[in-house]
Amino acid sequence: MTTYQVVDFICDLVNPVLFVACVLIIGKLSTKDKSNSIKLGLYLLWNLAITYGIMFLDNTLSFFKGYGLDYSTHTAFALSAGIVLLFLSRRLRLIVGAIVFYAIAMLYQGYHTIEDLIVTVVVVIPLFAIGFKLLRPSRENAQTCI
Repeated sequence: MTTYQVVDFICDLVNPVLFVACVLIIGKLSTKDKSNSIKLGLYLLWNLAITYGIMFLDNTLSFFKGYGLDYSTHTAFALSAGIVLLFLSRRLRLIVGAIVFYAIAMLYQGYHTIEDLIVTVVVVIPLFAIGFKLLRPSRENAQTCI
């Protein structure tokens, strides 16, 4: 396998691993704090709906393409799950490191430009924050699950 193929394989694993980790940890939390686990599950769904809603709008209206940019659904997905994991875990360095590594790998592979990644983050983070504000999950009990 070439370096490109190895990095491509790793990139293909990042989002499924982040998603499965979210689901497993939220499931574990549900045995201790059902209300909070429901809020965190809904928050993950909110983030994913935002991620794919923007993708749909961009595919329909070509908003990003009109500016010479490409909305990075993969980046938005990684942020969706990563933010939930940051809330659930004390492993800040590991989660942030994985997302930064993923961004660097996507740049290395030529999937996106730095501008694509920055614009994606600038667009989705405020919308993710709205969902967080609406659902108001609690940190109580959350970080004891990992």
